[in-house]
Amino acid sequence: GDIYYADTKNASPEFKPFAATLMLAGKIIDAKTKKALQAKIVVKDAKSGQVLVEGVSNSATGEYTLIIPTENPNFVQEVSKVEYENFSKPFNTQIKTGLNKVDSNVELAKPEPIIATKPPEIKKEVLDAAADYGIEKSPLRR
Repeated sequence: GDIYYADTKNASPEFKPFAATLMLAGKIIDAKTKKALQAKIVVKDAKSGQVLVEGVSNSATGEYTLIIPTENPNFVQEVSKVEYENFSKPFNTQIKTGLNKVDSNVELAKPEPIIATKPPEIKKEVLDAAADYGIEKSPLRR
């Protein structure tokens, strides 16, 4: 394809591209197995909460790269995946002319299962009341 060049040295500021680029990149993995995960990444403005950019990590490598269209260095990264706990991290970066790369590797964890250790006790009065109503073979009786 063709390559074009535009001299913007004397152009109006509204036609000049911002001289700095903010890039967020990293890898998303399972906290326990360390295997790569495909997950949704959302970058929001830290003050307004407005979504600046969204993306998805590579399913094979877990890697992602997002260009954040903002001059504001304060943003929040949110990462989510079904069956995993959500991840959120605020950033306050220093933006300089040129490429401003922010690395953010994320480990997502699965929530701990809730396991009942002992079934709840059923009071004798409740069982006797059930018997008074003819419920002798109640699943509540042990």
